[in-house]
Amino acid sequence: MLTGSRAIDTKRPNGQDIVVNWVIPFLSNKRKLKKKTMDTRLEGKYPIKEASLIAQLAIRCLQLEPQFRPSMKEIAETSEQIVAHQLKATLA
Repeated sequence: MLTGSRAIDTKRPNGQDIVVNWVIPFLSNKRKLKKKTMDTRLEGKYPIKEASLIAQLAIRCLQLEPQFRPSMKEIAETSEQIVAHQLKATLA
């Protein structure tokens, strides 16, 4: 969702062909998230705070142990909260 890339894309450079493998180190750093991870087609037109919150949710989803991953209900609720927060900020 953040990168705009397919999960597996053999046309990408070596080491970036599997999105999860190359994106994990950048998810917890806002600067790296913005410079190296975000979909360039967005042209920087997105709220970095909300992108960072989505990245934090993605990190939780990628936990190796299933019991540490959020449920789909929690993912949906968190996503809705992030969208609502941004909408509220936009209208204010």
